[in-house]
Order: sequence, then structure tokens, then C-alpha cells
Amino acid sequence: MIFFFDCDDTIWGSEDKDYISSVPSSLTLNSKGNLIREKDNKVFSLRKGVKKAFENIKKSGGRIGIVSDNRKYMVTGALEKFGLIKFVDKKLVLVKLWKGYCPKHRMIVEGLAKNNIPRDNMKVFWFDDKDYANEAKEIQSLFIRVSPSTNFGDLIKDLVDSYKNNGQ
Repeated sequence: MIFFFDCDDTIWGSEDKDYISSVPSSLTLNSKGNLIREKDNKVFSLRKGVKKAFENIKKSGGRIGIVSDNRKYMVTGALEKFGLIKFVDKKLVLVKLWKGYCPKHRMIVEGLAKNNIPRDNMKVFWFDDKDYANEAKEIQSLFIRVSPSTNFGDLIKDLVDSYKNNGQ
């Protein structure tokens, strides 16, 4: 199983739905575990259960990828600061800043092909706050649209358990 996650408003978020690299800046982690974008003091918080979800995916033998319309150095910096980078497959950090529509489904297909990762009988899950359901169907992945209230720990545990129990 491979799990692809968007970043902004999916695994982390800010109060006004800003995206992390809208202002190029250094990032620091405060004492509450939130990221601070230093140039404008914008606060980004990890969504509920994300770290637990990433741990469960790794324990189950699954792989974690990132697919994001952002500046790569800021996304990898945020993943490091939040303590998530150790769970992520470095070959599957698919991050690029696009002008206009971001073809994340193509980024996923190209990332898998570039890294010689076969799709044969492999379940690919894709989590995003925006509706990419049609694009996910196009690439035969299972799409889960999330919101700020999504509890990733429970969601991922249920998915992993379901596929383990069904021999997938």
C-alpha cells in the first residue's frame, strides 16, 4: 500500500487556510509543537492524529508519499520540524509549485514510474482537502477527501486494518 498526502489543509493547516510556502521563509517549531513561518509569524498546526497515522502506515509496511503544490524546501522543512520526514519515502516527495491548476494525479503516476514502483495489485490511497476524486479514478487510486476535523489516526488505522484483514 502507498499513501499519498497533500500538505496544506490536509496534514497541516493555518487559521486562514494559507499555504506554507506562500511566503518563502524559514520555519521554526514553537513550544506547543506548531510551526511558525518566521517572515510573517504565521502559525501552522499538524492535523489531529497525523503522526500516529504515519507511524501506523510504516508499521504495516506501507509507504508514504507527499504530493503538493508548494516549494519543495519548505515542505521538506515542515516535515522535518514536525518529525514526519522519517516516515516518508524520500523518492515519493512529489512537490512542485504550479501556476494555476496542479495536476497531482500526473505527479503521482510520474513519481511511481520514475522510481520503478509497479502498480500491480498495489493499493494507492490519496488524501487531499480538495476534490480530486475524478483524477484519482483516472489513475486508479482510492481518493479520500479530508477536512480540518479528520482524525487521521483513526482513519488510517481503519484503512490499514481493513486491507490487512482482506489480505490486500
